[in-house]
Amino acid sequence: MKHAILILAHKDFDQVRHLIEYFVRDCYVYVHIDKKAAITPEELHSIDSMPQVRAVYRKYKVHWGGFSILKTEMFLLRQVLKDGNCDYVHLISGQDYPIKPLDEFLKFFEEHKGKEFIRYANIPNAQWDHYTFSRFKYFYPYEYINTDSKKAIELSRKFVTWQKKLGIKRRIPDHFDQLFGSTQWFSISKEATEAIVSYTKRYPSFYRRARWTFASEEYYIATLLMNLTPRKNVEATDLRLIRWREENGNCPANLGNEHFHLLAENKLFFFARKFEVKICQELLKNIDEYLLNDNNCLVTQRGTWIYNGFQKYKYNDIFAYSIYKICNSLEITSLLDMGCGAGFYVASLRRYGIPTTGYDANPYTPFLSSLLLPEGDAPCGIADISGTFEYDDPFDMVMCLDVLSHIPLDVVDKCVTNLAHLSNSYILLAEFYNNNDEMTKTMLRYEASFIPFGYHKHKLGTSLLNEKRSKTKIESLLLYKP
Repeated sequence: MKHAILILAHKDFDQVRHLIEYFVRDCYVYVHIDKKAAITPEELHSIDSMPQVRAVYRKYKVHWGGFSILKTEMFLLRQVLKDGNCDYVHLISGQDYPIKPLDEFLKFFEEHKGKEFIRYANIPNAQWDHYTFSRFKYFYPYEYINTDSKKAIELSRKFVTWQKKLGIKRRIPDHFDQLFGSTQWFSISKEATEAIVSYTKRYPSFYRRARWTFASEEYYIATLLMNLTPRKNVEATDLRLIRWREENGNCPANLGNEHFHLLAENKLFFFARKFEVKICQELLKNIDEYLLNDNNCLVTQRGTWIYNGFQKYKYNDIFAYSIYKICNSLEITSLLDMGCGAGFYVASLRRYGIPTTGYDANPYTPFLSSLLLPEGDAPCGIADISGTFEYDDPFDMVMCLDVLSHIPLDVVDKCVTNLAHLSNSYILLAEFYNNNDEMTKTMLRYEASFIPFGYHKHKLGTSLLNEKRSKTKIESLLLYKP
């Protein structure tokens, strides 16, 4: 399967080149550089000469909010179809960056062949012009102003206000019974691309109607996709992690190293944005080192991992929230994650306000956890679950997630003893399962192992933790000491 990568770029061309380096296999890259952008001949050549780059264009001056964005996208889609050698088309910007290995990216689309990915919503919608059709009803001059100028933006807003006062209204497009809004970015099949390009050529009035419409790229592609292709094939996600908050001087946020945990925790996205050169250098370095490369993992005879990486550790945000709810209802004031790995759950539960400590035998754990925690937070420590502990100050709850099934049988009893003494009230055990029946048997064995220490199954807590088991793929058991 071949992929066409469409990149809209307008600055920071060293970073754009670094982005392109990711697509080393089964990918053809098409780059459009804003005609207004300042780029040296050397920078242009360095991109154009890359083996995966199919073409570099400087065809349009691109204006934020203007029709030129959609015009550029449609131009690139036509060029891809002319070349005719791709199965999927992905639109990204020069300020995007991958957050999963290329093998995972390629495998995902092999497994989801025929699916279209765009984050869409019916119009009208609360998140789209506050249930109004305002961007369709008035003339927006963004194509003809300097959108870097606050004064020009203010004048354009006054222009819209003036239209409202005079009762000037454009007709809402009626080419389709239902309009759809979306984010700008998408991953769509060649067949969907052909449908969009063909319709635009045969029935150009809907495309022409996009002129003078604010951010027309945010409805045109989605509306055609939803009306021209089987809706059951369209997934309401663009597979991009975008933080829609005002941070680091921009909304969506300019991502910095403080956002690394979001990228490491996510299981749903392949790209993130936005990456601003002055802010993101440390973050890009950590992405390259820990998210795009799968470092070797050495497993000792005692089941200990020696692993300077994140990918092999399992994390589920739904389950993390379930743990938080249980801790909150049980009024847990101290929680220990024994065998915490990289510290995913420690970091997550601290953000929820649960005082959480983490230990793991992996010597890399302190550093890995520091990448997930806010600057200044105490990192997780090093300790072997089958080792020797002092029990002077036990925790309200001790949890052991996806650990015991990896421990050799001859040290499991020692691990159980340690867990029993490290807690003064509750023990939470959980295992990620492939075979549900097998995991249920494993949990029954664990439950029996803790009975001699006075622990019993907390039926309600266990039920609540397993409530969304089909989504979490985790078998869990909550024990308590009366």
